[in-house]
Amino acid sequence: MHSPRPTAHRNRTTPTADEGIRRGQVLLWVSLVGFAWLGLLAMVVIYPWSSGDRTHHWALAVISATVGLVTFGPIESVLRTNGITVRGIFGIVILTHVIVYVPVPSRSILSLSEVPVYIIVAIALLYTVGSLAMPVMYALGKRVFARRSRRHDARRAWRQATELGAFLFGCVILIGLRAFTPMLAGLWLLMVIFAEYIFLSYIEPPVER
Repeated sequence: MHSPRPTAHRNRTTPTADEGIRRGQVLLWVSLVGFAWLGLLAMVVIYPWSSGDRTHHWALAVISATVGLVTFGPIESVLRTNGITVRGIFGIVILTHVIVYVPVPSRSILSLSEVPVYIIVAIALLYTVGSLAMPVMYALGKRVFARRSRRHDARRAWRQATELGAFLFGCVILIGLRAFTPMLAGLWLLMVIFAEYIFLSYIEPPVER
């Protein structure tokens, strides 16, 4: 007569145990990613990289790609966001090479010799920040949005992260034009926010279609 009670007790405790395992895995991944980024930052700043040594170029690319794979591979697997790993690795590799090898431009983007520098930096920030911000936007959406379909919409998080990268892209262009001011940067931010408002108003999550 009392046999169902232990079963019900087990059913109540099993999800808690599974949740604890998942939380432990997430914490382990966060720790691994944190140490990987600290190591990459230390190598970029401290190691004496030589622009004339191809081995240094390849070593920096491999190390950056490994950090990107560790960072974005699990995100792509869990959230099923195809392409985030490739974009993240591409952005990190380009960004680290820019930091290590490319001198700070001394003239505006209107100078033809400086155009590639500004464009490369802007693209690197677009891909790197857009990829890094994707899980952050997904987590924020789970707290902000009331509708379940919005909370679990990975495309929405991907779009918002890309918009953040686009904002930084525009800021780099403004800096290159020597026109960066708080007012112009604020107007550009408002345009990006307004664009996202339009997307949220007219684009429904796939579940609700």
